[in-house]
Amino acid sequence: MLKVGLGAVVPSSSPGEPADVIIVLSGEQGERVATGVKLYQEGLAPRLLMTGGPVEWNVAAADIMAGQVKFLGVPEKDIVLEKRATSTCENALYSLMAPGPGDRSGGPGVF
Repeated sequence: MLKVGLGAVVPSSSPGEPADVIIVLSGEQGERVATGVKLYQEGLAPRLLMTGGPVEWNVAAADIMAGQVKFLGVPEKDIVLEKRATSTCENALYSLMAPGPGDRSGGPGVF
């Protein structure tokens, strides 16, 4: 298990301890989304962060992915959206700026 904080990714000291969030990067045909949902359903984190900016018609990849995870049974309250990233580097940077646990109430978080 990895923990992310202040620009560093470090192994968790307690492998059985859940992470704060599962980050799902855009840029493929659904395998990442399915894997993220599987990890969420296994209880490895209480939220999914979908990261991906505009792809076509000003629709963000994160919005498309959010629709997929909702269809797969993830409640909207457990979905955080990052809609600005246009590269893997930006996916990582903007994901580090995600709201922490308890920083939002109800509905999906969007930043």
